[in-house]
Amino acid sequence: AHHPEAAELIPAGLVPSRVDHAVPYLYTPAQLTSLINRARTLRPEVRGLTLATVIGLMAATGVRIGEALALNTTSLDVAGATLAVSGKYGKQRRIPIHPSTAAALASYVRTSRGLVGSPHDQALFVTVNATRPLAGNVQKAFRALTTACQLPAGTGRNEPRLHDMRHTFAVNTLIDS
Repeated sequence: AHHPEAAELIPAGLVPSRVDHAVPYLYTPAQLTSLINRARTLRPEVRGLTLATVIGLMAATGVRIGEALALNTTSLDVAGATLAVSGKYGKQRRIPIHPSTAAALASYVRTSRGLVGSPHDQALFVTVNATRPLAGNVQKAFRALTTACQLPAGTGRNEPRLHDMRHTFAVNTLIDS
């Protein structure tokens, strides 16, 4: 017979955890403003515009970088102020966005198409070649921005990451509720 109550506990630290999660970096409103303003100075102009808009969208909605870059122009409903997001494992969801976010995305589409033309697919975000940006390239540009803005390292070993926009959004949403 098995007697769970007689089992010995494994001492803490003896069996290492399989997952080592980074401590999230939480951005202040001033840091977000600084990142977006610095991004807008990048050249070519569409590169800065795209990075600034992606940062703003992620901060305003908490979407992942992959979800943001997968958006199509048809994902945006400006009148209804919603975004149709394709998430992890193919999950689809419609998220409400602030009317100012919807207006900013519509403005981005108009301005970016004026700079590079229409993409071959229906990509919302575009590069200088009118193609969909790659997450790795956006993350690399973001790291350069955080260095240029001289964002301080957070607690422990956590450097500012683009994904932490999601954590900042979640914390701010909890605080505001």
